[in-house]
Amino acid sequence: MNAQFQERCDTLPDKFAELMQCPPHPLTPRPKLIKGPAVYAFFEGDTCVYVGRTRNLQNRIRGHLSNSHYSETFAFKEARSKLGLSATYRKGEGRGFLFNQPEFQSEFQAQRQRLEGATLRFLSIQNEIDQYLFELYAALELGTPLIEFDTH
Repeated sequence: MNAQFQERCDTLPDKFAELMQCPPHPLTPRPKLIKGPAVYAFFEGDTCVYVGRTRNLQNRIRGHLSNSHYSETFAFKEARSKLGLSATYRKGEGRGFLFNQPEFQSEFQAQRQRLEGATLRFLSIQNEIDQYLFELYAALELGTPLIEFDTH
């Protein structure tokens, strides 16, 4: 195995421990967060429901809670999953179309409210390669879906 890759992988368990030691931050009211890069996780009680990465944690969390189908990724993907809808990239069938469907809008709002009751843990990670590796590692450790790793 490549030595540089191995070195990065060797740090993952310690980073995971650090993430899990992060005090859970309620998402409502919106917490004041760092404006830098991080890997973050949403929890419902002790159960992790989502792991993501970002260049700007404060803006990303604001986006997740914005009531916009373009930036509120968690609620959008959860609503699509609950309704058994696959992603489509055909013109006229994308996010805007789904968001205007009453059944989808109802489920989207339910998922949005679900997220508002969740808590957030995060770990600041500057290096993008380390972010990618840790996001995958944390998702596997926490048993969250790996939908972010699908190709389009």
